[in-house]
Amino acid sequence: MATGTFDEVKDHDASNIRKVLRMAVFIAPADAPVIVSLVDTSNEAVIPPEYESVGILDKDNALVATPSITVSEVSGYGYGTTLRRDIVSKNKAVAFTMLESRRRSFELHKGIDLSAVVATSVASGKNELVIDEPDRPDTLYWRVLCLGADGDGANTIYMADFYPRATISDIAAITASETDPKRYGVTLGTDVDTAVGTAHREFWAGPGLTTERIAAMGFSRAA
Repeated sequence: MATGTFDEVKDHDASNIRKVLRMAVFIAPADAPVIVSLVDTSNEAVIPPEYESVGILDKDNALVATPSITVSEVSGYGYGTTLRRDIVSKNKAVAFTMLESRRRSFELHKGIDLSAVVATSVASGKNELVIDEPDRPDTLYWRVLCLGADGDGANTIYMADFYPRATISDIAAITASETDPKRYGVTLGTDVDTAVGTAHREFWAGPGLTTERIAAMGFSRAA
């Protein structure tokens, strides 16, 4: 129980307000190792070698994670309010826009595995890369790590979202312009990975996540 004036009981802490000042998205095949910890004992981020960056993200469309739920409601005759609510489904869509023209960007946007695609040989005298898209590509599943950072140096706090089983659910149009680069916008649907037991794992870590900061967030440390 708290007593006192409003300012004494409000329990506000502006230092808990976080901004994702830097962002990188990493993807890996569905059989890549599951990320169970984000940092090492020096509190530096550790990215497994199977996870590759998708490169620079669009400044205005870097990352959007949109959750949605479906609720079943029960009403009773003679009652003006709902008597019971049950969440029957919960989903999350993750969308981001890539600026770099690179293999991982192409694979996500086209929904195809390009590991077998190679450019023409030096001996051919031609510098050329050819990518054929199938009429109906297979459904590819990925592990996705969205790594954000706030603060610098010893004050750095990592905020990461790990989606162990994600697949393309929508893609954005690619347009040509004198002023804008090619952009590869994708939306991924996320599913529960039964081996992991979740569809979404959230990490807070880094040198800036001190014992005092953890307490300010309302958590305690393990013994």
